[in-house]
Order: sequence, then structure tokens, then C-alpha cells
Amino acid sequence: MITYFIHDVNASQDSKILRLLMKHGNIGYGIFWRIIEIMAQSNDGYLSADFNLLGYLLREKNELVKSVVCDFGLFEFSTDSKSFTSNRLQRNIISAVEKSEKMRQAGIKSGESRKNKSSTEVQQMLNK
Repeated sequence: MITYFIHDVNASQDSKILRLLMKHGNIGYGIFWRIIEIMAQSNDGYLSADFNLLGYLLREKNELVKSVVCDFGLFEFSTDSKSFTSNRLQRNIISAVEKSEKMRQAGIKSGESRKNKSSTEVQQMLNK
């Protein structure tokens, strides 16, 4: 699970999103971003293709949710078609995991460096 993802300021100008907007307006656009947010909170960035459940979760008609997911090429389905994801979100997840690992390694290295310094190197001057 990631705690944030990059939202391009020109996302609404993408041709796939424009087709979504032409057919479903801002409601479809909102559903798209809600789905992305829910995906980002999942463990692997995938959602079940259970449109009855997803429709209930989003409080929207199942057919509308299914159209947003299936009709515009915005999502990619697993090989068994039981779940779907966003390639862009997957790249964000990978980037976040890599960044977190780099920070973890830097913290370990920094901790080891501080541990190996003698206490005389770090003494501060005291005023009497």
C-alpha cells in the first residue's frame, strides 16, 4: 500500500480520459479517480473485477462502474480477468517501494557510521 501517488495536472487531457469524459462526464472521471485511490490502498495495486461489489462500494450503478473500467483502456486486466490494475499506478507503487528501500538502507548506513565513531569525536564544548 502506498500513502500517495502522483496525479498529473494534465490527466484530463489524455485521449482515454477525454473519451471517458465525453461519455460519462465528471461522474465517470470521479469514479476513475476513486478506483485509483482504492487500488492504491490495496496490497498489490489490483482490484477484483466484481463490479457488483465495486458499484456498491462507490455507491454507483454497476453498469457505469463496469463501463469506466472496461470501455476506455484505462485499466489492464489480469490474465484470468478476475482483477484489474493501472499501469501508471503500478509504476508509482514500484517507485515508492524503491524510494522507501533506499531511505531504509541510508538509515542503516548512517546508524552504523554513528555507532562506529568514538565518543571523543562528537563531544561538545561546555560553558562554565
